Amino acid sequence: MSKGWAIGSDAFKKDLIAEHREKVLQKALGDPEWTEAREAFFQEELQALLRTKKKTDAHIATDRKSAEWKVEVAAAMKRRTTGTNCWLSESLQMGHPSEMSRLVTAWISKNRHKSTNYMT
Repeated sequence: MSKGWAIGSDAFKKDLIAEHREKVLQKALGDPEWTEAREAFFQEELQALLRTKKKTDAHIATDRKSAEWKVEVAAAMKRRTTGTNCWLSESLQMGHPSEMSRLVTAWISKNRHKSTNYMT
């Protein structure tokens, strides 16, 4: 009868994610029926952070894998979501997930003393 996690427009799906944010995040990571909703939520969060940094998908594609803004966005995503290293490194085109994780850990350590709050 349906394809995907919800029937409706993109705006409708965004509203559903916003309305049920906590439920989406609390569902078991392996639960297939929530995987698509969780991915949509992660994508929304990523797009919001990109807007904050005044970056686009074009910047993701053309900037270095280790660009400081990418590392900062990845750190913020790790703080805000349960997105995996694989998802983050693929979405931000940062190369191997372990390298992305290493960069984020180093960035957090380096910026811990500053009054930064990982892009709120």
